Amino acid sequence: MTIDRRLSAGLLAATLAYAPDSAHAGAWTQPAGGFYNRTSANRYTSDEQFDADRNREALPLEGEFTDMNFVDYAEYGVTNRFTAVASFAVKRLRSDNIVREVKTWGIGDVDLALRTKLAEGKAGVASMQWLAKVPTGYDEEGLLPLGTGELEYEGRLQYGRSLWPLLPGYCGAEAGYRW
Repeated sequence: MTIDRRLSAGLLAATLAYAPDSAHAGAWTQPAGGFYNRTSANRYTSDEQFDADRNREALPLEGEFTDMNFVDYAEYGVTNRFTAVASFAVKRLRSDNIVREVKTWGIGDVDLALRTKLAEGKAGVASMQWLAKVPTGYDEEGLLPLGTGELEYEGRLQYGRSLWPLLPGYCGAEAGYRW
């Protein structure tokens, strides 16, 4: 077994051993003073777009689009029933073709939310989340805007149920609407 496979197997075993106590997401709220943070890096590239009839087609002039970003997501338990949520992305966008290259970077839209636990028991947990997506001052009319430039609101009803002790995980369902 190679070092990479042993390391992967070890990380998987550690994750599964730790998961029963930490496999709460979605509908669950943080305990008072509890904190959760996740930072991720993402890269997206494409040389295609959708036309007016929703069919894929090549970007004009041998074009290519790249979006590289770092996203930070954090939750803080205000009380046992209320959790504050914030998320933002630092983005680097690039669009180029045989004629020109356009680049931009900065902070995209910021999500701010408040989740409240409605009920919790053997059947699972139910919560409600209110979210506002806030533009951060970038030029939404620019060639490569970092977001939509629009203030948006969202209401979301969430349900979650732990699968422990059968499996180290959980399942959930959400329904919501964004204005």
